[in-house]
Amino acid sequence: MPSDAFMSSERPQTSAGGTAEILRLQQAHLVRNTRIYRPAHGVKSAGLVVLLHGAVGSGDEMAHLTGFDAQADRLGWIAAYPDAHNPGPDGGWDAHACCAQPGVDDVTFIRDVIDTVTTNHAIDRLRVYIAGFSRGGMMAYRLGCELADRVAAIAVVAGNMSDRHGSIDALRCRPVAPVSLFAIHGTDDRNVPISGGVGPDELAYFKARPELVVVEDDLISYAPLTDVVAHWRRVNRCSEAENIESSASSTIQRWRAPGGVAVELLSIIGGAHVWPGPAQSPGSPDASVDASELIADFFIRHPRSEDIARETA
Repeated sequence: MPSDAFMSSERPQTSAGGTAEILRLQQAHLVRNTRIYRPAHGVKSAGLVVLLHGAVGSGDEMAHLTGFDAQADRLGWIAAYPDAHNPGPDGGWDAHACCAQPGVDDVTFIRDVIDTVTTNHAIDRLRVYIAGFSRGGMMAYRLGCELADRVAAIAVVAGNMSDRHGSIDALRCRPVAPVSLFAIHGTDDRNVPISGGVGPDELAYFKARPELVVVEDDLISYAPLTDVVAHWRRVNRCSEAENIESSASSTIQRWRAPGGVAVELLSIIGGAHVWPGPAQSPGSPDASVDASELIADFFIRHPRSEDIARETA
């Protein structure tokens, strides 16, 4: 554990199944906070899931948005919900396309969260995972690139991976070990379009406000999600064989790789820029799946192999 880490015992928050408390980590001049949820009935060598909120919000809000505490209860695992520094449209996580801030190192922060929680709670080092929503999902992609020595799999909801001009190749994402990927995306996402390019809602916002003097070239242009998935299939050495399952509300594509690694893409037909699940409007496309449950099940199926762990030790 980093020597500058400490756990707050001030008014621990309780949940129906367990207890939440705040882990505080010193990073240069900053104190970074992470909500740590521990189920009442944990398991030996539990897994750890780190969940990253979007551009705005907090770890507490991510816990509420996803309801992932219930999945931690089901699995007996630990869930960690870090707070981004200075959340907001131009702040939050330092993902590939946006938004670096002086003196803030989000990769080191998340690495220290993983190392501290892993030590404090006897986490199974083969079962460390990251999930994120929107810009938190974009940060999850970056962490999959740069923390592959610690992370078995990532799950990304309504996120993307490219530089601000839509280039994946410019990122030089070369993980030191395979990292399984589960991506979930709505086909009608107007913030981070599944087909790539500038988000229509963002573009419409600035077109309606010419006094802000923001033109389309100033906005983030995303890569097509098929290109993002193709990149992870390449770095994980997935086979070309594809398994497809379709329903009226979604399509899931799966590719397999050596060592139990996988890449999966769940496209929600008509889905928007949300975290899909029972909290969404009944009957809507985004209520047709429970993203948190699907992500937890994907993580269960995809630990790091012992061979990969030895190679990156």
